[in-house]
Amino acid sequence: MRLREVQERREAEVCARLVAARPALRATLERDAPLARAAGLSFVEVLLARRLVEPEDVAAAARGPVPPLPWRDLDVLGEAGRGVHGVVYWARRQLDGLPVALKVLRAPGGEGGGGLDGARLLREARLLARLDHPGIVRLLDAGEEDGAPWIVTEALSGGSLADLGRQPPVRALALAARVAHALAHAHAAGVIHRDLKPSNVLLDAQGLPRVVDFGLARDAGRTGDLTGSGALLGSLGFAAPEQVGGAARADPKADVWAVGALLHALLVGAPPYADAPTLGAWLGRARAGFRGLRGAGLSVSEDTAALIDGVLLDALRVEPAERPDMAALARAVAFTAAAAQRG
Repeated sequence: MRLREVQERREAEVCARLVAARPALRATLERDAPLARAAGLSFVEVLLARRLVEPEDVAAAARGPVPPLPWRDLDVLGEAGRGVHGVVYWARRQLDGLPVALKVLRAPGGEGGGGLDGARLLREARLLARLDHPGIVRLLDAGEEDGAPWIVTEALSGGSLADLGRQPPVRALALAARVAHALAHAHAAGVIHRDLKPSNVLLDAQGLPRVVDFGLARDAGRTGDLTGSGALLGSLGFAAPEQVGGAARADPKADVWAVGALLHALLVGAPPYADAPTLGAWLGRARAGFRGLRGAGLSVSEDTAALIDGVLLDALRVEPAERPDMAALARAVAFTAAAAQRG
């Protein structure tokens, strides 16, 4: 079975469930599905673009049981999630039953995964192949079929940090320390993530975090980039001010800012300046400099609160050159976690 056929079968199952839940979609399916296919889109993508269904509807439709579809050395199972340009499927290795995740760039009917997005997925595979750390998802295989790039990584089914919300300080610090140590390893290997946020940190079966989605990552040793001029690198709320402000290149210190924002979100339930009403207001507050949590109701001693503020003040400094490197930040967060544990 070819990869495109696997995608088409999985897509048809999701469509059938969406129509079963909302029969009025059948007429739209019959009318627009051939046009979508000719345009290189999946019908589900068309429904989402036209706001006829919500991402939550698609996720619910994809959760039902499906027969495994054989492809290469995998049995491809249901859809795990989808983004603007690709789909991730749960799968298992036929040899040993190992659960894995298969990420494919294009939805069925497209003309392959060429262009910028294809280059990004292949770059993600190349950069992940350099990394070997318990806090980073492992790359297991990668390639192209009929022009569509794909990668296989270990599967992580424990949800993400985005599902957790506000955490007790000890837990928040322990999670952030592990993420920082993982990114320190990546930086030492010349890899900058550039899109760290809670949804890009998944939890394994033991509840330990793993950094995923290196689709915007950059090789620190290369001068070229795959991001369009003027594009926002990262995700607002967790992207450093220089990324939001349109800096041509984000260096490893942008990841340091993101870890600080991640820790802030774990401690208080939101990243810094989340209440800013506009992008301009957010950027203005970020450039004014972080002023500390100021007793945000954390159940820690005054000494530990001061350590937490010190970590955040350093990580969230406006000027990248004034932030610590990731290894130093990881040590500081781990020390603060130990202090919080002692009470």
